[in-house]
Amino acid sequence: MNNIPSVRASFMEPFYLAAKEAGTVNKKTIAHALDISPRTLQRRLEQSSTSFSTIIDLVRFDKAQRLIKYSDLTMLEISLMLGHQNASSFTRSFRRLSGVSPKKFRLFGIEES
Repeated sequence: MNNIPSVRASFMEPFYLAAKEAGTVNKKTIAHALDISPRTLQRRLEQSSTSFSTIIDLVRFDKAQRLIKYSDLTMLEISLMLGHQNASSFTRSFRRLSGVSPKKFRLFGIEES
């Protein structure tokens, strides 16, 4: 899985999930959950040499790995849970980050190195 950026997003996951549950995932909502301004959030992301979309992609990817590995949910169910419009967009996103399709990941139990 050599395509995964080195930035890890686990510290953002609770805020991402709370925002998703509220029906919206954007900088303003996440910044509010972190009790900082959207501009401060942007500065901190820039200082970490990352972007908001990278963080969200990584949070979704981490969640996708767990759901694929530890659940019997279909790829469509997982894709919709993660906010994708359809299974194809989920598959493209997962493959971009991991180098393999979600089905291969589930089939072969590929581990992140």
